[in-house]
Amino acid sequence: MAIPLANHCIIELVEPQERLDSWIKTQSPIIRVSVNLTTDKSSEAVLVVSDPAYRFTDHYISTAGMPQLTARFWLGFNSPDGKDGTIYTGLLARHEWKDGEATFVFHDKSLKMKQARRSRYHKKISDIAILRKLAIEYNLKFSGPDRKDDGDMHDDVMQYSKTDWQLAQEVARRQGLRIWVHGETFFAKEANTIKTPVAQIIIGKDSRLLRGYEFNYKLPENKRGRPSLVQYRGRAAGGKLLTESSDENTRGIGEVIGRESLPTNSRLAAQRLAQSKKDRRREHAFEGTITLLPHYPEGGRINVRDTVDIREAGELYSGLYIVGETRYEFAAGRLEQQLNIHRDFPTVRDLENNLALREHFKPEGYNA
Repeated sequence: MAIPLANHCIIELVEPQERLDSWIKTQSPIIRVSVNLTTDKSSEAVLVVSDPAYRFTDHYISTAGMPQLTARFWLGFNSPDGKDGTIYTGLLARHEWKDGEATFVFHDKSLKMKQARRSRYHKKISDIAILRKLAIEYNLKFSGPDRKDDGDMHDDVMQYSKTDWQLAQEVARRQGLRIWVHGETFFAKEANTIKTPVAQIIIGKDSRLLRGYEFNYKLPENKRGRPSLVQYRGRAAGGKLLTESSDENTRGIGEVIGRESLPTNSRLAAQRLAQSKKDRRREHAFEGTITLLPHYPEGGRINVRDTVDIREAGELYSGLYIVGETRYEFAAGRLEQQLNIHRDFPTVRDLENNLALREHFKPEGYNA
């Protein structure tokens, strides 16, 4: 059963310790809060407080200036202790002051991985092991891909004048993975797919829905050059031609040839690189934006990479969508959640391999 959330915000700032609770007016200068959760790039939180005399800002100043504060955010809880789970943890990236309001902008904990360029060798190690190693170096938990293998072993991988995040992005691209940090965990996952929906939203009838929901369909969806197929051509051991391809869509601009060097000249590495390039140039056929009152569906809140079931949006727009980004907006008397959702036409292979998609998809209503 979905549980409606209260208009409640708790923020804990660490070192020095400070707790802001929107339900305790004498202690809370909170004006508004926004939290934007996404993948493959930094998630961000913005805290705006009333600070006409600079007292709140100056509380954190030391001889070294303003420290890189850690903040934990709770939003929408029915109990004042906020123990239903942290929605966001981040590090202070920027401070602004204007017209009596102080703005604190926080980025997720990948921020520290982007702050210094390093030159070093990583020896006798696989790509997944490199990502796991970087997570450990920054005291983060690691949640890797669903597949069991770590990929080919490299004799050495050179990191020359690159940030650890740049290295992680390179490695992730080779393996066809998306990387991001949420809370205390570094994620490295395959491109998302339709799964069993965590929530059903009935357009025009759901009591959670607020103003401003919309859908669009690109016809065709390849305006920016979405490929239907990416093929890698290179050289394997002994100089033999190595050719591997991504999966293929019926829609798209046709074949794209990749000629990048591979750290290991294996068929698996070539196929993953081709698939990664195709997925990263993907332009979704269907996109939508839904604003609603946040609820907890059974098993937790609606989060990025979740699947939602959109009903009664007509034959064209009804169906299963992936949540690509979610944004929370809090102010006095208001707590909203915006979902940016997308989906594509399923291929025959998608329908064969994906039970959740097969159960909800109506072949007679679409032409892939």
